[in-house]
Amino acid sequence: MPAPEETPTKVLTDLHVHYSNVVRETWSEYIRFLNLGMAAAGFTVVAIAQYLGGLNGPIGDTGLYVKTGVVFAGLAGIAFALCRWLCQLIMERQVYGPRHLAEAYFTDSETRAPNALRYSVRQLAMFYAVNDISKSVGAISLVLSWGSIVFVLFLQVDMRLDPVAG
Repeated sequence: MPAPEETPTKVLTDLHVHYSNVVRETWSEYIRFLNLGMAAAGFTVVAIAQYLGGLNGPIGDTGLYVKTGVVFAGLAGIAFALCRWLCQLIMERQVYGPRHLAEAYFTDSETRAPNALRYSVRQLAMFYAVNDISKSVGAISLVLSWGSIVFVLFLQVDMRLDPVAG
């Protein structure tokens, strides 16, 4: 194997390797959180479906709130999934280190470079912006879906306790 100074590309330093490992671990934790958000959105939709399945009659005045809960939970799931996909691209790009070195590695190993290396700096900046927006949309939508469900439950309790409505 030729010495590093004889190769056409610069060898990654120990510091690059260290940061790559730290970034990978950090993104792993972040991705776990996003997976939890997607699961929470899915469970919310399932909980609403279970609630609707348990009703013996029309849902009446609460229908709008139930539908709102489903829409917000669905939006949260989509937003978290988009954020998860963008995080994967961004993380891969950060973990691979300098683009020219990563491309040289995949060329030398005669394997296909990952999609993350195909995006320009401008595209990555857009991914960061969309990622920031989508995680906020996901979190807010999930909270709003839970709020609408709680509101429906409170309405149901009021209807059952009200002797005139019962």
